[in-house]
Amino acid sequence: MDLEEAYSTLGVTRDATNEHVVRKFRELSRVIHPDRGGDGQEMARLIEARDTLIEHLAPSSELVPVNAVVAIVEKTMERSSLAERVDRQIGEAKIEIRELSTSRLRRRRMLAGVFAAIAAAAMFLGSEVPDAIFSLQAGAQELVNLPQEQRDQERARIDAHKQQMKAMWSVGCFGVAIYGGIFAWFLSRRVERAEALVKDLEENISNKSTCFATLKKLLEHNIERDWTLIDLVSAIDDKHYELGHWGSLVHEVGSFKLASLITNTAVQLGLIKVREEFVDGEFSQRYSISVG
Repeated sequence: MDLEEAYSTLGVTRDATNEHVVRKFRELSRVIHPDRGGDGQEMARLIEARDTLIEHLAPSSELVPVNAVVAIVEKTMERSSLAERVDRQIGEAKIEIRELSTSRLRRRRMLAGVFAAIAAAAMFLGSEVPDAIFSLQAGAQELVNLPQEQRDQERARIDAHKQQMKAMWSVGCFGVAIYGGIFAWFLSRRVERAEALVKDLEENISNKSTCFATLKKLLEHNIERDWTLIDLVSAIDDKHYELGHWGSLVHEVGSFKLASLITNTAVQLGLIKVREEFVDGEFSQRYSISVG
């Protein structure tokens, strides 16, 4: 990339200093960084423009080593940006895990409650249904030219059958209402257990030793090499049973959400380092252990 294109890409004037170039680079990268929905190729061009101008401006330094200053400023700003991004991703992952871990149970609980309410309403308000059914039969019987004695006997039989049907209707609706209520209560207990499980995960994963032990259990010997988020996702899919009671969350929230939470928490705790790469226009993040 030539100087003219570099100045145009960063949007700085020709009298800009190294500090101005770095500041402008950080400002633009916050917008077009792939983690914020930007384009990887545009980010690569931005990096190339920054490096071109810094290399061009470096010889103009007289009092201090500009490269050293630029490196310090850039490193500080990168750490600040990374910390902000990690904090945001941890917050988003926690919210999504909390919602996903209980959303299906909450929907089932709501349906069970509605079902129980409908059954209860049918028990108290639907007692006239048997009357509506048997009134037609009773009317049909009255059309038959029967002796009075037989007609009275038939009506008595129909009335007895109607009372029996009313009782069966009430008992059936009561049973459905009770079953729906118990099922809704059972689902409420499961929602509480799921919420407690997520809280336990968040608290324990925030501990350095527990977080590192979890990563080591999942990645095994691969933890000594560079790895990606997809590697950890695959490890969780294969070994979620080794996570104990946390493993049940995989079925509810998915391995990607758990991997994102564990990885970003490990970065926040300083357990792992992040290296961002642009290879053939593709952006990737690779992680490695930063503690012995």
